[in-house]
Amino acid sequence: MPIDIEIIRASEFIRLGTHGKFDFESTRAVLLKMTDACGKRRIERALIDIRDASSTLTREDLVALAKVFGESVVSKRLRVAILHKNEQGGRAKLFAFLNAIQGRYMRAFETFEKALFWLSTEKDSDTQFDASAQAVPIQVPKRRLKKIPVEEKL
Repeated sequence: MPIDIEIIRASEFIRLGTHGKFDFESTRAVLLKMTDACGKRRIERALIDIRDASSTLTREDLVALAKVFGESVVSKRLRVAILHKNEQGGRAKLFAFLNAIQGRYMRAFETFEKALFWLSTEKDSDTQFDASAQAVPIQVPKRRLKKIPVEEKL
């Protein structure tokens, strides 16, 4: 079954000001236009490629962008994969997590192949967690009481 996937590079929506600092309002406006265009074109799969991007986005910036993205996306079936390098994993995973708690299907990946495979699956009941992951039991060791000698001096 053919699937249309929109590939978006970070440079297409992240905007910087004149001094090279992150410009939230410009980025927000471009992100809103992009999500509106995806909605009009009925795109349900997108890959955001941030491998060549570098930024000084703070956690607060990511939270604000995730809020804008989550509120502006029309389709509940939209799946977004974020393709990142290893050192960008923290921000990418945080952005994906923030969108996931808003009910969006978004995950962060280090390899193009894994991202493409996830985007190409057709499960409607997909969650943000890897379906192949098994539950790992946590074993808590029994607490051993240590005897500490106490000398009583009266």
